Amino acid sequence: MPVSSAADGGAAASPREGSSSAASQLAGSLAQRWSIDSLGWNKAILFHPEGDVLVFEKGRLLVLARDTGKILDELPTCDLVSDGAFWLRDARIALVCEDGVNVLHLSSRKLEAVLPLGQGPDAGHMAGGVLALAGGKRVLLVDTSSWKTVETFDFPHAVRDVAVSPDGTQIAVATHDRSSMEGKGSLLLVERGGAQRELHGEPAHAVAFSSDGQTLFAGASGFDGFFIDVASGEKQSRVRTGSWLTTAAFLTPELVAATGSDGLVLYNRGGGPAPTVLARDTAVGMAAETDRVCIGTRRGVVQCFSREPLEPSRYVAVHETREPRAAPEPKLTGGVFGTGSRQLGTIASVSGDRVVLKASDNFPPVGSTGKLWKQTSKKLGASEIEFWLDIARVKILESGAGAVTLQVLEEKSVLTVNGRKQSHFTEGAKTKLEW
Repeated sequence: MPVSSAADGGAAASPREGSSSAASQLAGSLAQRWSIDSLGWNKAILFHPEGDVLVFEKGRLLVLARDTGKILDELPTCDLVSDGAFWLRDARIALVCEDGVNVLHLSSRKLEAVLPLGQGPDAGHMAGGVLALAGGKRVLLVDTSSWKTVETFDFPHAVRDVAVSPDGTQIAVATHDRSSMEGKGSLLLVERGGAQRELHGEPAHAVAFSSDGQTLFAGASGFDGFFIDVASGEKQSRVRTGSWLTTAAFLTPELVAATGSDGLVLYNRGGGPAPTVLARDTAVGMAAETDRVCIGTRRGVVQCFSREPLEPSRYVAVHETREPRAAPEPKLTGGVFGTGSRQLGTIASVSGDRVVLKASDNFPPVGSTGKLWKQTSKKLGASEIEFWLDIARVKILESGAGAVTLQVLEEKSVLTVNGRKQSHFTEGAKTKLEW
């Protein structure tokens, strides 16, 4: 997923270094300044205009001092999708949450619901006054001045990441359909108005535009990364990534910071020396600018790297209390990605076309239909990738009292081993039911 740090969602301006040697010098000069542990699962990270670090977790925002990582403030928020936070003007932050888009007003510490999305997007990116939201095989473009949907695009494969060009006129779309173990997908460049170009014919996962909009970086299947000239669509250089990438951002036009299961790695457009590994932990959030990169990890650690030591924070909290506060519940109903209902559970038993799920809350109405997903994994090289597999279209027969009984209407994925069909409906498997 791409990362933006400037106000109004645009990429922060950065000077053109102009050579792989300059990019290599920058990569070599970034040093870890601080690390803070046990903060929880980091969903997104932003840089405050004053330089402090904003870390978004489940239901809360922590403000960390730019020079030490000390917690300065805490605010309640909604539950974000990964990297779903973007700066607006006037001390406001757009938050892409599980049920829709909200705006956090830092001065008043209030959360405003602005766009219901129902089922929730899987990815988003904002630049040039345009917010792109990806859910399933669909991408929506939203005007951030009115919070109205201005364009909708549908694709043949599931969208894994989107990036908006700095001027808001182009959208890079990375697709990878994981409904089958092989998976199909591509990297597309979409013009406002609908014209599309295929830039890479295989699945892609993480995309980012350079600050001048002339270059696109994309992580692809096969552990490859590409620097692509936007005007011609030609691949300028290729790097080996070692894992699927989840987030990417240009530090300069020649240097990209990217995260994946290999950690935080810097890639030089001109090739040159081997990629620079700054951190080995799997990152789940990143903020990046020319002289500084901060990441969050699945272990609840936030690490920040910079070229020079940073000045002390000048942040003043509006409220001094650090006691936990309940997250607000914005009123969002309906939505363009679906009805907005989902339930996590496990398979308790299977008999014929009947499947019983064990769950604790958010029970579906009897008679409704939906999708059943199963959590699975696939080993790729030295990495094991976990993902959700769409296994069936189902009908809800019974619901409540800690269990849901489903009728399988259609199996969406067929698994065979040595020519024999295997069942996806294994007891104890983790499931996601959407309706």
